[in-house]
Amino acid sequence: MGALAGKDKAAVFILGLDRNVAAAILKQLDDDEIAELRAACEALDPKAMSASREVFDEFKSAVSAPQHSSPRYVRDLINSAVGPDRARRILSGEKPNRLAIVEQLDPRLAAELLEREHPQAVAALLYHLDDAVAGRILKNLSKDRVTDVVRRVAALSNVSEEALAQIERTLAATLGEQSPEQDKVNGVSKAATLVNYLDTELATKVIDGITETDKDLGKRVRDARFTIEDVAKADARGLQLVLREIESDKLLLALKTASDLVREKLLSCVSSRVADSLREELAVMGPVRVKDVEDAQKRIVEVALQLQKEGKLLIAGAQGDDFV
Repeated sequence: MGALAGKDKAAVFILGLDRNVAAAILKQLDDDEIAELRAACEALDPKAMSASREVFDEFKSAVSAPQHSSPRYVRDLINSAVGPDRARRILSGEKPNRLAIVEQLDPRLAAELLEREHPQAVAALLYHLDDAVAGRILKNLSKDRVTDVVRRVAALSNVSEEALAQIERTLAATLGEQSPEQDKVNGVSKAATLVNYLDTELATKVIDGITETDKDLGKRVRDARFTIEDVAKADARGLQLVLREIESDKLLLALKTASDLVREKLLSCVSSRVADSLREELAVMGPVRVKDVEDAQKRIVEVALQLQKEGKLLIAGAQGDDFV
């Protein structure tokens, strides 16, 4: 039989491993990747297993020597794995600080403590926390404070030491001398990420509440809330509705910088003829303007959000919605 595709190789590889080893690998994948791998295994031609030796030889060859030796590559890898804030702390060798203490608290207890603090101080702290930790704390704040806190996160342009020191005193954290310098931050991006941890109804109320106070800020949070990666988490039927509204040249541009997982998810929702054509065009596609790619991806997001508003599309949030 012909050369195996990437998904088929992954299926052959996982099926050829010891059960415990395979389970350990699956633990490292997210839900979408596991579902995709399962589908590939179920659709695998039994004859493909005869190529298992070639697949394992290819894997052995790939890992037998380092593929990247640049220190810059390691830094980029850490940044991608843990996010820019945590990566900065790891790479700079900073010792655990007040944030580590908050991150170790039960989210309900942390939220209870923060209820007593000024919303601006809470916003400053949430900005500097790991996204998942901040999102869980946000969910446990009283609902009448959530909108105010998220609005303040979105409006952040810098964070003073005093704002964080106020939280430090509340949590009885002990730190040494701190620099009075202020950190430049992207509050809109962080606010959009935090909102994704809320259920859809509350998230909509929060953004609407921000928009009522500051129309421009609310729009920026709304626009930043979803990316093409988020859209790709939607159900297949919904994605088909989205892509019907997208011209082929726009989809081609949007796929230019998309990850392999996102690219294949979207291509699986168009006809095989169109998918093959787009893959061929991507393979020979030259440089394009970043703005054109961003505009194309934004168009897909806009269509997806409109369909979601109409109840025709389900998009999982940051923690994933429960579908039945």
